[in-house]
This record gives sequence, C-alpha cells and structure tokens, in this order.
Amino acid sequence: EDNSIVPTPIKQINRLTNAGGYAKGSIMVILDKPKKFKTGMLLNLAIGYMKMRKRVLIIDLENGEDEYMARIEQSLTNSTKLDIITGEADQKVQKTLRKYKRLGSELVVIRLPALKTTGNDISRLLTSMGNELGLYFQVLIVDYAALLGSNNNIKEETERIGAVYLDLANLAKEHDIDHLWTANH
Repeated sequence: EDNSIVPTPIKQINRLTNAGGYAKGSIMVILDKPKKFKTGMLLNLAIGYMKMRKRVLIIDLENGEDEYMARIEQSLTNSTKLDIITGEADQKVQKTLRKYKRLGSELVVIRLPALKTTGNDISRLLTSMGNELGLYFQVLIVDYAALLGSNNNIKEETERIGAVYLDLANLAKEHDIDHLWTANH
C-alpha cells in the first residue's frame, strides 16, 4: 500500500487522478469569483474529511469562528440558520459532533488576523495543540491563503502570495498534513 497518496472526500476528483487521490502534503486551491460558494466548498470538504475519520483544522482569516461553526452545524444537521442561532438544533448538533468524535474525527475552527498571521504562526499553533492537547491534525483548511503574511515579511502582494504557498508546503511536510485546502479569487 502506497501511503503517499491520500484520497479526498470527493470520489469524482479521486477518479480523475491517476492515483485515486493526491500526494500527501498537496495544496489544493479552489478558484472562483467572489461570493461563489468557495467557503461553502471548504466547509463541505471539512465535513467530508470528518466522515473519513480525519482530524481537520480550519484557519479562518475572514469570516469568524462563530459564523463558520454555524454554517458547519447547519450542514451537519440539515438545520436552518435560525434553528442554530436560537439553539433549537443544539441537541442534534451535540449528538452529531459526539458521533464524529467517537469515530476519531475532530473539527476545530480558529480565527486568526489576516495579513499578520504567517505559516510560522500556524506551525506553532499545530505544535502547541499537539503537545498540549494531543490533537494532531491530518487536514488543514486555510480560508484563504492569500490573506496570510509571508514568513519572510514580504510586502509586495504577488511575491508575498507566492512565498505564502511555499511556507504552507513546508508546513504541510513538517506537520505530516495529508491535504491542505484553500480558496482564492
């Protein structure tokens, strides 16, 4: 068995690759215009990885933890936003999250400041969560990587974004991340 290839939660994508998935540490980018469901796709990917019994960390640089979690809870329980906000779906949400945790899945959403957060900051966070909580993530979702600062403090946008992707590739290798997903315009 070749452990360097890891399937995604999307069977159609896996079939399109000649290996049934992507190499461990791959960075996948969802590209589209603003407000075209890129964050929704990232949420669906996170849930798909949870169904695969993976531990997922979402680094949010633009939406907010509460908004992200509300959308995830809606999707997981097929509830309305009003049900989530008013607490009507709380028992359903807790039951569903307990089920995933029993299966070995974990989902953590952390909001970090845009353009100030770097790959080094995320790396330190991953190390800290591993050492202090025993949480080692297999999938990392960064929404979205173009809002990260570079480890080398590059300010010019094109160079900074290029450097950010190199920083993330190094981070994925260092922390043994299966897949890293992000979105961009």
